[in-house]
Amino acid sequence: MFGRRAVIVYLSFALALAACALPATPNAPATATPTTAALRNNSQPMTPQPTSPATPAPLPTPVMQLALTGAPVQAWTDPNLVTGILALPGEVWAATQSGVVRWDLDSDTMARYGTAEGLAALSTRGIAVDSDGRIWIGYAELDAWSVWDGQSWQTYDQRERAVEAHYDAMVAARRTDPRLWTNRADSTWVWLPEIAGRAESYDGQRWRLYGENRGVRSGTWLVDVSVDGQVWAVGSAVSTVFEGEVYWDDHSYYSGMGTGCAATSASVDARGGLWVGYACESGQPGGLMYWDLTHGRWRGYEQALNPLLPAQVYWTHTDQNGTVWVGGDDAVIWKDPESPWRRLDITGLQVRAVQEPAADGLMWLGTDQGLVAVSQRTGAVQAHLRIPAPAIPPNVLDVATAPDGSIWVATERGVLSVDVSTGKLESIYPDPIVALAGGPHAVWLAGPGGVSYAVDGGDLYQVSQANVRTLTLSPESEAAIGCTLGGELLRIWPDGTEDTVGNVPALFGATAKALAVGPDGVLWVATGVGLGRISPEGEAQLLTVDDGLPNNDVLALALGPEDELWIGTRNGLARLRTDGRWTRFTTQSTEGGLRSMTVRDLTVGPGGMLWIATGGGISSREPEEADWAYYDLAGARAVAMDAQGNAWIGTNAGLVRVAGTAMTPVP
Repeated sequence: MFGRRAVIVYLSFALALAACALPATPNAPATATPTTAALRNNSQPMTPQPTSPATPAPLPTPVMQLALTGAPVQAWTDPNLVTGILALPGEVWAATQSGVVRWDLDSDTMARYGTAEGLAALSTRGIAVDSDGRIWIGYAELDAWSVWDGQSWQTYDQRERAVEAHYDAMVAARRTDPRLWTNRADSTWVWLPEIAGRAESYDGQRWRLYGENRGVRSGTWLVDVSVDGQVWAVGSAVSTVFEGEVYWDDHSYYSGMGTGCAATSASVDARGGLWVGYACESGQPGGLMYWDLTHGRWRGYEQALNPLLPAQVYWTHTDQNGTVWVGGDDAVIWKDPESPWRRLDITGLQVRAVQEPAADGLMWLGTDQGLVAVSQRTGAVQAHLRIPAPAIPPNVLDVATAPDGSIWVATERGVLSVDVSTGKLESIYPDPIVALAGGPHAVWLAGPGGVSYAVDGGDLYQVSQANVRTLTLSPESEAAIGCTLGGELLRIWPDGTEDTVGNVPALFGATAKALAVGPDGVLWVATGVGLGRISPEGEAQLLTVDDGLPNNDVLALALGPEDELWIGTRNGLARLRTDGRWTRFTTQSTEGGLRSMTVRDLTVGPGGMLWIATGGGISSREPEEADWAYYDLAGARAVAMDAQGNAWIGTNAGLVRVAGTAMTPVP
């Protein structure tokens, strides 16, 4: 089946099959043997796993040279983080964080598709095939869908238009993806998540929309339906209804899923119950949860008590035979409706998608390092399909400008620095970093391993072992202020001294998403319930939409040249002047200068220019004339500026550099 060309590399993974059961009885006792596992219910909290602090070390030698050109836009993306698989006769398609890849298994060749080939964005979410053989792709932050007709890509700027245009082929499809659409064999209804976070359905004649007023929790990104019509919507929590009914029942997630954890996948089984996989940050265990319709409660599965389970779960799917497939760190497990769980070890890889085995027993796995083909029967790896990519990993979490002018890039695989004049790339830190803060004298790093800083491009020094998730610099001193995973606010000094400033959950009933410190010493805290204000004396106040915010879900903060506070929310941008006056900005009021109402990052560059990273691209606002400009780039989540006026943008597909000349001014 596979040829001998260089695109296919054979691996020597340690693979093993174990025919083992995950007991289906709540509160079953844990055992010490590797062939049994226990089920824990939602009355038992999770216990975070301890993490080892990072060790200070000098900067390593360069690992790569980026080829910087005069092109107005350059991107460094890695298409090997696979989020969806579609295996068809003679070919396999991979939806990735950085576009779509099609592998022709007969000729041992591949084709990579990005925005230049017709996709609406690089970061994809969901892949399916309709009954006419068209390949469908969805996106993480866009309403658009794209379809491959065998020759080229066509993009629908609204998913509802796509459904109406190809309804018959979609309702007849038998290889769908609930992140795109789903349906059951005996129904004419097609179900899909709506871009604004609601659920919707179409029966060929009428659209029905289900939001919070009907009981559907916010943030819906997946809708699945069982063979008998039990519909589930997955978002900030889960909601369920029987097809044809109007009002939904909603359920919070399994209580064992702790802070820093998020649902990654979901699938309805033959009984109408819902499997939800989740992954966690900072060494906390991920796992599985199952909503049992019969008993009306969650059942929780974790690796600590269930050795077969992956430590983190990224994929959950139920096939047409009722088999449940689960992928995660180092493993795939599966379970037939009446059989025990079985496990296939995939050492060193994160399994992000699973295409259940074909008749010949060949199973395709999408991983964080490409596609893997493995025999379910023997455990033998048949092939590893991987595309050469730059050293910049996908899913850039943060970017910052260092005192020496270099751009630092935080990823799930560590921190890199880019010399913006030569393109020299250096590895700064090998472990995950989630937040960066650049100042005039130092750049600070925060993550599960603690807080560190480097002065003028020198050695990296660890000054705290606290698991800090958000970070800012205090303008009146050399200290950094961070908020830990547990919500504790710390002022951290370069000599390692720590002062406790407060506790965000205790003060505001939420967690911190961003921080900013004004010259008057006021600490501003972005939360999901409003904008927190903590005075130097420790007095706390929560500002909401009643005070002037566009939306209570605050995502980003920045201080402007006149000490005004810029506030990015899930529904627009706001400015709070020092005299207390508010101004709100929308996509309409800025005539399209603001590219999306979801504002994820704010940076004030040289000369006071405000740079804005949104779900639809980046925007800039000149301080004096208030002139706007923009560049469309779906999935932008962080932005930093270099001395030449280039914007360096972290996206969920990788790193992008946009020159000022590439920005489109608003007339």
